[in-house]
Amino acid sequence: MLSCLPVGGRPDEKLLTAQRAAITRIDWRDLLPRLERYAIGCGASPVAAPDAVQTVVARLLAGESSWDPAIQPDVNRYLVGAVRGLLSNERRSAQIRYERPSALVEDAPDPASLAAIPTGSREALAEEALARLRSLLRDDAEALAVVELTLAGVDKPAEQAARLNTLATRVYDARDRIHRCVRRIARELASRRQQEEVAQ
Repeated sequence: MLSCLPVGGRPDEKLLTAQRAAITRIDWRDLLPRLERYAIGCGASPVAAPDAVQTVVARLLAGESSWDPAIQPDVNRYLVGAVRGLLSNERRSAQIRYERPSALVEDAPDPASLAAIPTGSREALAEEALARLRSLLRDDAEALAVVELTLAGVDKPAEQAARLNTLATRVYDARDRIHRCVRRIARELASRRQQEEVAQ
Protein backbone atom coordinates (compact mmCIF):
# COMPACT_ATOMS: atom_id res chain seq x y z
CA MET A 1 0.00 0.00 0.00
CA LEU A 2 2.85 2.42 0.79
CA SER A 3 4.56 1.68 -2.51
CA CYS A 4 2.09 3.95 -4.31
CA LEU A 5 3.26 7.00 -2.34
CA PRO A 6 6.73 8.25 -3.28
CA VAL A 7 8.81 9.68 -0.46
CA GLY A 8 7.84 13.33 -0.06
CA GLY A 9 5.25 13.04 -2.83
CA ARG A 10 1.53 12.67 -3.34
CA PRO A 11 -0.40 9.58 -4.44
CA ASP A 12 -0.92 9.21 -8.20
CA GLU A 13 -4.04 10.73 -9.77
CA LYS A 14 -5.87 7.41 -9.97
CA LEU A 15 -5.50 6.89 -6.24
CA LEU A 16 -6.42 10.52 -5.49
CA THR A 17 -9.61 10.10 -7.53
CA ALA A 18 -10.51 6.94 -5.61
CA GLN A 19 -9.81 8.68 -2.29
CA ARG A 20 -11.99 11.67 -3.21
CA ALA A 21 -14.86 9.42 -4.22
CA ALA A 22 -14.64 7.47 -0.96
CA ILE A 23 -14.31 10.63 1.16
CA THR A 24 -17.65 11.96 -0.15
CA ARG A 25 -19.37 8.96 1.46
CA ILE A 26 -17.93 9.54 4.96
CA ASP A 27 -20.36 10.55 7.71
CA TRP A 28 -18.05 13.08 9.41
CA ARG A 29 -20.57 13.97 12.14
CA ASP A 30 -20.40 10.39 13.36
CA LEU A 31 -16.74 9.68 12.62
CA LEU A 32 -15.00 12.74 14.11
CA PRO A 33 -16.35 12.35 17.69
CA ARG A 34 -15.44 8.64 17.61
CA LEU A 35 -11.90 9.44 16.47
CA GLU A 36 -11.55 12.05 19.22
CA ARG A 37 -12.69 9.51 21.85
CA TYR A 38 -10.18 7.05 20.43
CA ALA A 39 -7.38 9.67 20.59
CA ILE A 40 -8.21 10.29 24.27
CA GLY A 41 -8.07 6.53 24.83
CA CYS A 42 -4.57 6.58 23.29
CA GLY A 43 -3.41 9.15 25.84
CA ALA A 44 -4.25 12.51 24.24
CA SER A 45 -5.83 15.07 26.55
CA PRO A 46 -9.43 16.14 25.81
CA VAL A 47 -8.05 19.48 24.59
CA ALA A 48 -5.38 17.92 22.33
CA ALA A 49 -7.50 15.08 20.88
CA PRO A 50 -9.36 17.26 18.33
CA ASP A 51 -6.02 18.65 17.10
CA ALA A 52 -4.66 15.15 16.52
CA VAL A 53 -7.81 14.11 14.64
CA GLN A 54 -7.82 17.31 12.55
CA THR A 55 -4.17 16.75 11.60
CA VAL A 56 -4.89 13.23 10.34
CA VAL A 57 -8.07 14.27 8.50
CA ALA A 58 -6.33 17.30 6.94
CA ARG A 59 -3.61 15.05 5.56
CA LEU A 60 -6.24 12.76 4.07
CA LEU A 61 -8.21 15.63 2.50
CA ALA A 62 -5.01 17.19 1.13
CA GLY A 63 -4.10 13.98 -0.67
CA GLU A 64 -1.07 13.41 1.57
CA SER A 65 -2.25 9.96 2.57
CA SER A 66 -1.35 6.48 1.36
CA TRP A 67 -4.88 5.18 2.04
CA ASP A 68 -6.10 3.10 -0.89
CA PRO A 69 -9.89 2.42 -0.82
CA ALA A 70 -9.38 -0.55 -3.16
CA ILE A 71 -7.12 -2.28 -0.61
CA GLN A 72 -8.73 -1.01 2.61
CA PRO A 73 -12.32 0.07 1.92
CA ASP A 74 -12.96 0.97 5.59
CA VAL A 75 -11.70 4.54 5.99
CA ASN A 76 -12.64 4.40 9.68
CA ARG A 77 -10.03 1.70 10.26
CA TYR A 78 -7.42 3.65 8.30
CA LEU A 79 -8.05 6.88 10.26
CA VAL A 80 -7.99 5.05 13.60
CA GLY A 81 -4.57 3.67 12.68
CA ALA A 82 -3.40 7.09 11.49
CA VAL A 83 -4.46 8.74 14.78
CA ARG A 84 -2.72 6.00 16.77
CA GLY A 85 0.43 6.39 14.65
CA LEU A 86 0.46 10.18 14.98
CA LEU A 87 0.15 10.07 18.78
CA SER A 88 2.71 7.28 19.05
CA ASN A 89 5.23 9.21 16.94
CA GLU A 90 4.62 12.40 18.92
CA ARG A 91 5.10 10.57 22.24
CA ARG A 92 8.30 8.91 21.01
CA SER A 93 9.64 12.22 19.67
CA ALA A 94 8.91 13.93 22.99
CA GLN A 95 10.66 11.19 24.95
CA ILE A 96 13.73 11.37 22.71
CA ARG A 97 13.90 15.14 23.14
CA TYR A 98 13.52 14.80 26.90
CA GLU A 99 15.97 11.94 27.38
CA ARG A 100 18.68 13.19 24.99
CA PRO A 101 21.77 14.25 26.99
CA SER A 102 22.34 17.96 27.14
CA ALA A 103 25.67 19.70 26.70
CA LEU A 104 24.79 21.67 29.83
CA VAL A 105 24.78 18.60 32.09
CA GLU A 106 28.59 18.64 32.35
CA ASP A 107 28.41 22.16 33.75
CA ALA A 108 26.37 21.02 36.76
CA PRO A 109 28.27 20.70 40.06
CA ASP A 110 29.24 17.33 41.45
CA PRO A 111 26.39 16.22 43.80
CA ALA A 112 29.02 14.78 46.15
CA SER A 113 30.27 18.33 46.83
CA LEU A 114 26.86 19.16 48.31
CA ALA A 115 26.70 15.98 50.41
CA ALA A 116 29.09 17.44 53.03
CA ILE A 117 26.67 20.26 53.83
CA PRO A 118 24.92 19.69 57.21
CA THR A 119 21.30 18.50 56.98
CA GLY A 120 19.79 21.71 58.39
CA SER A 121 21.75 23.75 55.88
CA ARG A 122 20.67 21.45 53.05
CA GLU A 123 17.03 21.99 53.96
CA ALA A 124 17.55 25.76 53.95
CA LEU A 125 19.35 25.49 50.61
CA ALA A 126 16.48 23.41 49.23
CA GLU A 127 13.97 26.06 50.26
CA GLU A 128 16.14 28.78 48.79
CA ALA A 129 16.62 26.81 45.56
CA LEU A 130 12.87 26.26 45.23
CA ALA A 131 12.19 29.96 45.78
CA ARG A 132 14.85 30.79 43.17
CA LEU A 133 13.32 28.26 40.74
CA ARG A 134 9.88 29.80 41.13
CA SER A 135 11.43 33.21 40.57
CA LEU A 136 13.20 32.12 37.38
CA LEU A 137 9.97 30.57 36.06
CA ARG A 138 7.67 33.43 37.09
CA ASP A 139 6.80 34.19 33.44
CA ASP A 140 6.43 30.51 32.49
CA ALA A 141 3.03 29.45 33.84
CA GLU A 142 3.19 26.00 32.25
CA ALA A 143 6.58 25.13 33.75
CA LEU A 144 5.49 26.50 37.15
CA ALA A 145 2.40 24.29 37.03
CA VAL A 146 4.60 21.25 36.28
CA VAL A 147 6.81 22.16 39.28
CA GLU A 148 3.79 22.40 41.59
CA LEU A 149 2.36 19.10 40.33
CA THR A 150 5.73 17.41 40.89
CA LEU A 151 5.90 18.79 44.43
CA ALA A 152 2.36 17.46 45.00
CA GLY A 153 3.49 13.96 44.00
CA VAL A 154 2.14 13.98 40.43
CA ASP A 155 5.43 13.32 38.66
CA LYS A 156 4.62 11.26 35.56
CA PRO A 157 4.54 13.36 32.36
CA ALA A 158 1.34 11.70 31.09
CA GLU A 159 -0.46 12.42 34.37
CA GLN A 160 0.81 15.99 34.39
CA ALA A 161 -0.36 16.49 30.81
CA ALA A 162 -3.81 15.16 31.73
CA ARG A 163 -4.05 17.45 34.77
CA LEU A 164 -3.01 20.45 32.68
CA ASN A 165 -5.18 19.51 29.68
CA THR A 166 -2.21 19.72 27.35
CA LEU A 167 -0.02 17.52 25.18
CA ALA A 168 2.70 15.37 26.74
CA THR A 169 5.18 17.08 24.41
CA ARG A 170 4.45 20.41 26.10
CA VAL A 171 5.09 18.83 29.51
CA TYR A 172 8.41 17.40 28.30
CA ASP A 173 9.37 20.83 26.91
CA ALA A 174 8.41 22.45 30.24
CA ARG A 175 10.54 19.87 32.07
CA ASP A 176 13.48 20.76 29.85
CA ARG A 177 13.08 24.41 30.82
CA ILE A 178 12.80 23.46 34.49
CA HIS A 179 15.94 21.31 34.34
CA ARG A 180 17.91 24.13 32.71
CA CYS A 181 16.86 26.41 35.58
CA VAL A 182 17.74 23.74 38.16
CA ARG A 183 21.22 23.33 36.66
CA ARG A 184 21.66 27.11 36.71
CA ILE A 185 20.64 27.25 40.38
CA ALA A 186 22.96 24.34 41.23
CA ARG A 187 25.87 26.18 39.61
CA GLU A 188 24.99 29.34 41.54
CA LEU A 189 24.84 27.45 44.85
CA ALA A 190 28.09 25.61 44.17
CA SER A 191 29.83 28.86 43.25
CA ARG A 192 28.60 30.54 46.41
CA ARG A 193 29.69 27.57 48.48
CA GLN A 194 33.20 27.79 47.01
CA GLN A 195 33.35 31.52 47.72
CA GLU A 196 32.30 30.87 51.33
CA GLU A 197 35.00 28.21 51.72
CA VAL A 198 37.63 30.59 50.33
CA ALA A 199 36.46 33.34 52.69
CA GLN A 200 36.84 30.99 55.67
